[in-house]
Amino acid sequence: MNFSLKLKELRESKGLSQAKLAHDLNVSVGCVGMWESTKQIPPATRLIEIADFFEVSVDELLGRETEKSLRAYDQHELTDRQQVDLLKMYKLLTEIQKAQVFGYVLALLEEAGVNVKSVLGH
Repeated sequence: MNFSLKLKELRESKGLSQAKLAHDLNVSVGCVGMWESTKQIPPATRLIEIADFFEVSVDELLGRETEKSLRAYDQHELTDRQQVDLLKMYKLLTEIQKAQVFGYVLALLEEAGVNVKSVLGH
């Protein structure tokens, strides 16, 4: 996915119009329209502002969140960014799903011989 499609997807996922996004980023509506129509890519400093606004990495904003970066999850090596992503995904779950995740994590830790109570200070 390229920048223009990703920007539009992020904007729509937040329920923002082009005008509202333009206002929030302090740019013209035409500027947002140009970005979404692939006629213009903002400079690096603006890309950082947009990424921060949507709480994504610049790589993700530019469509570089590829299979390669997602494979790292399967390699048992979570980066700091992936740990943040994990927390963001967790927050999207229902309370029942969160309870299921909690139970699963407890079971994994117990299976690994971790004394969960001592780790959590309970």
